[in-house]
Amino acid sequence: MARTKRRASRPTADRLEGRIVLDASAWIAADGLLTIGIPAGDVMRLTIARDGGSYTFAADPADGDRIDLVANAAGLVATGSGTGELRASGISGIRVTVGSASNVNLISSDVSTTMVLATVGAQVTLGGGPGTLGLAAITAPVHVDASATSLAPGASTRLTLLDSESTATAYPTVTADPPAASKFTMTLDAIAATRGFGGLTYAGLTGADVVEVVAGTSAEFLVDDGHGRASMRLVGAPGQVSIFDVRASGGPIRIVPGTFADLVTVSAAGSTSGVAGDVTIGPDSPGEWRADVRVDDSAGAVARDARFAAGDDGPLRTADLSGALAGGARVRLVDGFTGELDYRAPAGPDNAMSVDLSGRTPFANDALIAMPDWPMPRPQGRLAYDGGSGAAGRLTIVGRPEGAGFMSERTFAEPAGRMSFSYFYAGAIGPGLTTEGTTGRAWIQASDVAEVVDLAPVDYLSFETTAAAPGAFLIRDGAVEGGYQTLRFESAAFPTVSAANKEHAQITDARLAPTLDYKAGAPVAGLSGLLLPWNVTRLSDPPGVGITVGPWYEDPPPPVLPEPEPVDPVPPEGAPPATEPTPPPAPPASGAEAAPAPAPDVLLLSIAGPRFGTAMRRGAAVAVDAARRAGSNPLAALRAERLAAFRAQRLARLAWLRASRGA
Repeated sequence: MARTKRRASRPTADRLEGRIVLDASAWIAADGLLTIGIPAGDVMRLTIARDGGSYTFAADPADGDRIDLVANAAGLVATGSGTGELRASGISGIRVTVGSASNVNLISSDVSTTMVLATVGAQVTLGGGPGTLGLAAITAPVHVDASATSLAPGASTRLTLLDSESTATAYPTVTADPPAASKFTMTLDAIAATRGFGGLTYAGLTGADVVEVVAGTSAEFLVDDGHGRASMRLVGAPGQVSIFDVRASGGPIRIVPGTFADLVTVSAAGSTSGVAGDVTIGPDSPGEWRADVRVDDSAGAVARDARFAAGDDGPLRTADLSGALAGGARVRLVDGFTGELDYRAPAGPDNAMSVDLSGRTPFANDALIAMPDWPMPRPQGRLAYDGGSGAAGRLTIVGRPEGAGFMSERTFAEPAGRMSFSYFYAGAIGPGLTTEGTTGRAWIQASDVAEVVDLAPVDYLSFETTAAAPGAFLIRDGAVEGGYQTLRFESAAFPTVSAANKEHAQITDARLAPTLDYKAGAPVAGLSGLLLPWNVTRLSDPPGVGITVGPWYEDPPPPVLPEPEPVDPVPPEGAPPATEPTPPPAPPASGAEAAPAPAPDVLLLSIAGPRFGTAMRRGAAVAVDAARRAGSNPLAALRAERLAAFRAQRLARLAWLRASRGA
């Protein structure tokens, strides 16, 4: 860096008068306020830190910058003038004016500090990284004023807060038992934090970052900045759960979770009307990540028409929830999201929600998670939608993902009026088949909606229920939705479902006891095969659909069989049997056909279709079915009974043979 030639001075003294300086200059006023000015021609990286009762103002040695103390009206002890490190003791406050795109880092302080950014590109950092006490080392208030640059074209003045160990410590003592987590509160013109931070006020900034940088800490982030337009970037600590609470914001917010269990809430007392900037959540680089994201507008008064779909192409693909915030803002989930997005629409109005699975589906393609308390394998990544109980509220699912699309879908009608829709790329569903090893692509749960329209193309659809008593269940013709004639499933126990573009559909749960009454002349779009349980009532079939009825998961009631004849008593030893036994049949003559073997009591039922088949075992009497319902093992009892009868007959025959030989 070019410098003006300095006048010679004695090595034992610093003369302050008449010096021409192009480096940073420092002044100490009579009240002890120390001011440092960085001129427009000098780009400096300045670090400010407290060391006991003195302060160090240090330029980066690699830059060769110097700080000159040009006035000391308070007569304080100050050393290092003209070098890259100025030290001063007893100061009452700090003021830094930045006329260039310099970076100022305040690591620690116990006096009020003001930073004035007079040019575009200046950066301010509060707190230190690993090995420091973070924001807890700054115990006095800080004010950053960038209002002079806020209207400049291309203005960019950012503020970064680095918190390292302030969650677990309070300056200057490190405790063995860490206290509660830090909480950061971002408002329209201020950022406050617990654990000893003196607080920050600001004006004119284009953005602010709040970062937890040390693993093992945790934090809460609250954004309630009204209509502020500064962007926020909030970074949770790696390895610990952080909570992000976005209540109101006029600018974009970027949230980087620190673990696989962070919680992000976008709402203020059940309303999203105050969030007018995009909220983007996820890591800075592609990869799997988890978090619970809650968008709660349940207290809102305006009906919503929301949409969940893949976002625009870019360095990081996103899954976007639009129509749920104010002013067209979106909640954006970075690629690889495998957590839960919970969206609650306003209670009462007729809300609408659409999920578009086409192209780059918004759900990550992830392996399934074993869920012992769930009746199906759970794919990672879930959208839970609460429609707000509107009389005409609906959820619409459309689209075919890129590649081969979905192979199978499982639709579950759950208690309390919920519906679950799971879509799978590979694997199978149906009696005797498994979904183990499949890969899930989407899991959608809907509640408090009047109707679900499911138009996503799949090869196989299975409609099931976890309700103990689902009540009357009607399968009928539905409306034409999106140009497709639908098949409609109706029950008072769960929302109405209208489905199309399913090549094969099956309802195998006999508890549903469906009634099929399809009256439309047009066929169901895409449907070629329909499997129904044994207790279906068929009034009218959809045209062009192959229908198979069979005992799938629930056996039909066993037939009433006559009581078995009593077995002949065993004759006493040495006495002939009461009647002559029937001799065994003679072997067939040469070339004659053998008599057919008796039919087994196991009936194998083959069902039309490439993937469906089942085996049914019929009971022997009503008592067997009663024993089964009572919890006993009827087949074991029947087997034991038959074995005892066979042994009795064999003993009788042996006794007769012995008696015949003895005679």
